[in-house]
Amino acid sequence: MLDIAWSEFFVIGIVAAVVLGPKELPKAMKTMAQFTRKARKLAGEFQGHWNDMLREAEVEDVKKTVQQVTSVSVGSEVEKLIDPTGEFGKELSDAVGTLKGEVQTAVTAADTAAQAAGAAAGATPASDPTPLATVSSAEPAAVPKPATAA
Repeated sequence: MLDIAWSEFFVIGIVAAVVLGPKELPKAMKTMAQFTRKARKLAGEFQGHWNDMLREAEVEDVKKTVQQVTSVSVGSEVEKLIDPTGEFGKELSDAVGTLKGEVQTAVTAADTAAQAAGAAAGATPASDPTPLATVSSAEPAAVPKPATAA
Protein backbone atom coordinates (compact mmCIF):
# COMPACT_ATOMS: atom_id res chain seq x y z
CA MET A 1 0.00 0.00 0.00
CA LEU A 2 2.65 2.53 1.02
CA ASP A 3 5.40 0.54 -0.69
CA ILE A 4 7.70 0.47 2.33
CA ALA A 5 10.14 -2.42 2.64
CA TRP A 6 10.91 -4.31 5.87
CA SER A 7 14.32 -2.69 6.15
CA GLU A 8 12.67 0.74 6.11
CA PHE A 9 10.26 -0.36 8.87
CA PHE A 10 13.27 -1.52 10.89
CA VAL A 11 14.97 1.89 10.52
CA ILE A 12 11.73 3.70 11.51
CA GLY A 13 11.42 1.43 14.59
CA ILE A 14 15.00 2.17 15.70
CA VAL A 15 14.50 5.94 15.22
CA ALA A 16 11.20 5.78 17.16
CA ALA A 17 12.87 3.85 20.02
CA VAL A 18 15.68 6.42 20.21
CA VAL A 19 13.39 9.47 19.97
CA LEU A 20 10.50 8.27 22.14
CA GLY A 21 12.37 6.03 24.49
CA PRO A 22 11.37 2.61 25.75
CA LYS A 23 8.63 3.96 28.05
CA GLU A 24 6.65 5.88 25.39
CA LEU A 25 7.19 3.42 22.51
CA PRO A 26 4.30 1.03 23.46
CA LYS A 27 1.86 3.98 23.75
CA ALA A 28 2.98 5.37 20.39
CA MET A 29 2.59 1.95 18.76
CA LYS A 30 -0.92 1.60 20.25
CA THR A 31 -1.89 5.07 19.00
CA MET A 32 -0.46 4.29 15.56
CA ALA A 33 -2.43 1.00 15.45
CA GLN A 34 -5.66 2.83 16.38
CA PHE A 35 -5.01 5.43 13.69
CA THR A 36 -4.35 2.69 11.10
CA ARG A 37 -7.52 0.86 12.14
CA LYS A 38 -9.62 4.04 11.75
CA ALA A 39 -8.05 4.83 8.40
CA ARG A 40 -8.81 1.32 7.13
CA LYS A 41 -12.38 1.54 8.42
CA LEU A 42 -12.94 4.87 6.64
CA ALA A 43 -11.40 3.50 3.45
CA GLY A 44 -13.67 0.44 3.66
CA GLU A 45 -16.77 2.60 4.18
CA PHE A 46 -15.78 4.84 1.28
CA GLN A 47 -15.25 1.85 -0.97
CA GLY A 48 -18.58 0.34 0.13
CA HIS A 49 -20.47 3.55 -0.62
CA TRP A 50 -18.68 3.86 -3.94
CA ASN A 51 -19.68 0.28 -4.87
CA ASP A 52 -23.29 1.00 -3.84
CA MET A 53 -23.37 4.03 -6.13
CA LEU A 54 -21.98 1.95 -8.98
CA ARG A 55 -24.58 -0.77 -8.39
CA GLU A 56 -27.38 1.80 -8.36
CA ALA A 57 -26.09 3.29 -11.59
CA GLU A 58 -25.92 -0.19 -13.14
CA VAL A 59 -29.45 -0.96 -11.92
CA GLU A 60 -30.72 2.27 -13.47
CA ASP A 61 -28.97 1.37 -16.75
CA VAL A 62 -30.55 -2.08 -16.66
CA LYS A 63 -33.99 -0.54 -15.95
CA LYS A 64 -33.59 1.80 -18.93
CA THR A 65 -32.54 -1.10 -21.15
CA VAL A 66 -35.51 -3.21 -20.02
CA GLN A 67 -37.88 -0.31 -20.67
CA GLN A 68 -36.44 0.15 -24.15
CA VAL A 69 -36.76 -3.56 -24.90
CA THR A 70 -40.34 -3.78 -23.61
CA SER A 71 -41.41 -0.66 -25.50
CA VAL A 72 -40.44 -2.24 -28.82
CA SER A 73 -43.14 -4.35 -30.46
CA VAL A 74 -41.57 -7.74 -31.12
CA GLY A 75 -44.14 -8.62 -33.78
CA SER A 76 -43.48 -5.50 -35.81
CA GLU A 77 -39.71 -5.95 -35.50
CA VAL A 78 -39.95 -9.55 -36.72
CA GLU A 79 -42.22 -8.44 -39.55
CA LYS A 80 -39.70 -5.76 -40.54
CA LEU A 81 -36.93 -8.36 -40.58
CA ILE A 82 -38.88 -10.96 -42.55
CA ASP A 83 -40.82 -8.72 -44.94
CA PRO A 84 -39.31 -5.21 -44.99
CA THR A 85 -41.10 -4.11 -48.17
CA GLY A 86 -44.47 -5.72 -47.38
CA GLU A 87 -44.67 -7.57 -50.69
CA PHE A 88 -44.85 -11.00 -49.08
CA GLY A 89 -47.74 -9.94 -46.85
CA LYS A 90 -49.69 -8.57 -49.83
CA GLU A 91 -49.09 -11.72 -51.85
CA LEU A 92 -50.11 -13.88 -48.91
CA SER A 93 -53.38 -11.95 -48.38
CA ASP A 94 -54.15 -12.14 -52.11
CA ALA A 95 -53.49 -15.89 -52.08
CA VAL A 96 -55.71 -16.38 -49.02
CA GLY A 97 -58.49 -14.34 -50.63
CA THR A 98 -58.22 -16.33 -53.86
CA LEU A 99 -58.24 -19.61 -51.94
CA LYS A 100 -61.33 -18.56 -49.96
CA GLY A 101 -63.10 -17.68 -53.22
CA GLU A 102 -62.21 -21.02 -54.80
CA VAL A 103 -63.39 -22.93 -51.72
CA GLN A 104 -66.66 -20.98 -51.67
CA THR A 105 -67.17 -21.71 -55.38
CA ALA A 106 -66.47 -25.41 -54.83
CA VAL A 107 -68.88 -25.56 -51.88
CA THR A 108 -71.60 -23.79 -53.90
CA ALA A 109 -71.06 -26.17 -56.82
CA ALA A 110 -71.22 -29.19 -54.51
CA ASP A 111 -74.39 -27.85 -52.87
CA THR A 112 -76.01 -27.23 -56.25
CA ALA A 113 -75.00 -30.69 -57.46
CA ALA A 114 -76.43 -32.28 -54.31
CA GLN A 115 -79.73 -30.42 -54.72
CA ALA A 116 -79.92 -31.39 -58.39
CA ALA A 117 -79.20 -35.02 -57.57
CA GLY A 118 -81.84 -34.97 -54.84
CA ALA A 119 -84.42 -33.37 -57.14
CA ALA A 120 -83.64 -35.87 -59.91
CA ALA A 121 -84.05 -38.81 -57.55
CA GLY A 122 -87.19 -37.31 -56.00
CA ALA A 123 -85.76 -37.39 -52.49
CA THR A 124 -87.03 -35.25 -49.66
CA PRO A 125 -84.77 -32.50 -48.34
CA ALA A 126 -82.34 -33.42 -45.59
CA SER A 127 -83.18 -32.77 -41.96
CA ASP A 128 -80.60 -29.94 -41.94
CA PRO A 129 -81.93 -27.26 -44.31
CA THR A 130 -78.70 -25.22 -44.11
CA PRO A 131 -76.96 -25.36 -47.49
CA LEU A 132 -73.21 -25.93 -47.46
CA ALA A 133 -72.53 -22.56 -49.09
CA THR A 134 -73.78 -20.64 -46.02
CA VAL A 135 -71.51 -22.36 -43.54
CA SER A 136 -68.67 -20.02 -42.58
CA SER A 137 -65.04 -21.10 -42.74
CA ALA A 138 -64.62 -20.44 -39.01
CA GLU A 139 -67.28 -22.99 -37.96
CA PRO A 140 -67.25 -26.68 -38.90
CA ALA A 141 -70.23 -27.87 -40.96
CA ALA A 142 -72.90 -29.67 -38.98
CA VAL A 143 -73.03 -33.34 -39.82
CA PRO A 144 -76.59 -34.70 -39.88
CA LYS A 145 -77.15 -37.67 -37.61
CA PRO A 146 -78.37 -40.83 -39.29
CA ALA A 147 -82.02 -41.64 -38.60
CA THR A 148 -82.45 -44.52 -36.23
CA ALA A 149 -85.34 -46.95 -36.56
CA ALA A 150 -87.66 -46.72 -33.61
